[in-house]
Amino acid sequence: MTGFDISEREIERAQAWAEREGIADRSDFVVADAHRLPFPDDAFELVVGRSILHHLDLEVALRELRRVLKHGGVAVFSEPLAQNPILRLGRRLTPSARTPDEHPLTVEDWKLCGSIFDGFTHHEVEFLSIPLMPVNLLLPRRAQEALAVRVSRADDRLLAAYPGLRRHARITFLVLS
Repeated sequence: MTGFDISEREIERAQAWAEREGIADRSDFVVADAHRLPFPDDAFELVVGRSILHHLDLEVALRELRRVLKHGGVAVFSEPLAQNPILRLGRRLTPSARTPDEHPLTVEDWKLCGSIFDGFTHHEVEFLSIPLMPVNLLLPRRAQEALAVRVSRADDRLLAAYPGLRRHARITFLVLS
């Protein structure tokens, strides 16, 4: 397993985690900029990331990802979406909770992904959960989990029936191949 982050502190945390989990001997963590990765072409069969692409120059990062991904390889990312009006208001009201480089993904970003990766697909989740987010602050953990399961099922049905709503979801899963 190879992991990278631009933050030395995060790399130290990852190394400590690998030690605790007993996988340090099979893990390699490096400080690296996603725009200029220190890996050779066709280095990885699988790349996974969570909430990273929306902090980057997306086109540069996608082209670099294309370079290091083996032919037939797959990259999967979970990223926030920009289109939901409730989330846009929340972002405006909480600027200190965001970094200046953040750019939640848009429909145009999906088009960019598709222009770089022939095998691009996306799947959205968490549409109905958005207005319920404040309720979670009041519920005990167990009740939050039960509500999340029910809402997730309803989300899946709703977004399948009305695909135009997908761009208003909270999260998009990108599959790039």
